[in-house]
Formats: sequence, structure tokens, C-alpha cells
Amino acid sequence: IILLISGVVFLFSITNKDVSQPTFSLRTAAMKLKPRPFEALTTRKFVLGTEELLPVFERIGLARVVRVNLDKLRNAGLEETIENHLKREAAEGISDRDEGATVALLWNGRLLEFIRALVD
Repeated sequence: IILLISGVVFLFSITNKDVSQPTFSLRTAAMKLKPRPFEALTTRKFVLGTEELLPVFERIGLARVVRVNLDKLRNAGLEETIENHLKREAAEGISDRDEGATVALLWNGRLLEFIRALVD
């Protein structure tokens, strides 16, 4: 499942934190994306980066789903790396539970991949 998540999730950080501008474009957001190594990504960074794209998800009607998944990730622990969340939940046999970090990462990863496909 770790390989599945790492293949689905593209990792990023946003350099400009101001998304309050009235005009928001997918192209502008995509230009700010910077790939990061998967192993070093904390849940906090993933959550903050995903929150930066909420205006895009709002426009396509998926912001509610993204927010629910971000809440699940916050509940799982922000300081742990994504890789550690996946390994821990797999070891505990809970990686398929809807309330867990693994499922939240899977779905938000799919949605982020969808956004990337729209921009490409």
C-alpha cells in the first residue's frame, strides 16, 4: 500500500502562501509546486500544502471531501511522516479503515493527481 500511495500522491510545497487573491488559476498554482522527497514529508507539510489548493477544490466541488480527509490526517498526528503513518497503520492492520490516515492519504492523493492532470 505504501507503493500505491507514493505512486498516487505527488508532493509539493507552496512558496507563496497568499491565495486570497480574487483570481486564482490552476496554472498559477501549478507553477508554485515543488517536488519533495516522499520520505521527508511530514503530515503537517502535506496538510498545509493541500490546504493551499482548497480554492481549486472549491471550484470543482470537492473541497468538502478534501477537508474531511485533512481532518483525519490531523487526528492521526501532524509531526509524523507520511511514510511512518502508512507503515504503522499497515502493521496494526488498520490501513483499510475509513477513519485512518492511509485512506485519507489515498483519497487526497487521488484528488491531487486529478488536479495535476487538469494542469498538465
